[in-house]
Amino acid sequence: MGTREQNKERTRIALADVAIQMFTELGYDSVTMAEVAVAAGVSRRTAFRYFPTKDDLVMQHPAAWLTVFDESITANADRPLGDRIRVASHAVAAHIESNPEPVRQLLALLR
Repeated sequence: MGTREQNKERTRIALADVAIQMFTELGYDSVTMAEVAVAAGVSRRTAFRYFPTKDDLVMQHPAAWLTVFDESITANADRPLGDRIRVASHAVAAHIESNPEPVRQLLALLR
């Protein structure tokens, strides 16, 4: 991944992390995309370019987990299906274990 792609990914993650934290602390309906953008240090336009809706912000981390799962399934295409699913599940668990805070925040948001 090149520098530009890395910067985009950092911005995407920063926006999602800030949004989940704000939604958890202040309530989903109380926070605007503009406020998320300011808190993440980007323009409102940039925030909307990455995430057209607040729902998209909330789904950023679960979408990343699905990407990890899909990449693992593809990387292990030569293995039996049961093994591919087991390996992919472990890959997702390791990904979540490396950064468990989004899971905590999403669960808090659901409450």
